[in-house]
Amino acid sequence: MWFKVISILIAAVCLLKAGIGLLAPVYFYRVRERHYRASRIPLAVLTVVGSLVTLTAIAWYATFTADVRFGWIVTAFLTAVAILAIVNLTRWDLHRQTAMIAVRSVAKRRAVDILLITFGIGFLMLAWRVY
Repeated sequence: MWFKVISILIAAVCLLKAGIGLLAPVYFYRVRERHYRASRIPLAVLTVVGSLVTLTAIAWYATFTADVRFGWIVTAFLTAVAILAIVNLTRWDLHRQTAMIAVRSVAKRRAVDILLITFGIGFLMLAWRVY
């Protein structure tokens, strides 16, 4: 049950972010640019990273307490993304410069959004067919 809920949550976040990024790119990426222009880490970014780390801890708890086939996929994915997010926070100045380049490139934004749609569909299928 844990992994089904977490997989659906991951899928929803991926599909929602990609959907907004593709359907309302001007507004969405203007907000992202404002975040990356800030020299201090914005509260919204800290909130997302905190939620991600919490969800990762829940996934690890479920991994050790529930014997679910392929549960490691969810745990490994969340762990990798959480580590990347924490590294980006610790190197905020470098991350915001790199992210600004990606945010200003329509092709790179579209590639990321398509990748997120792929992940979203993958995790939805995982929740539906495996868990």
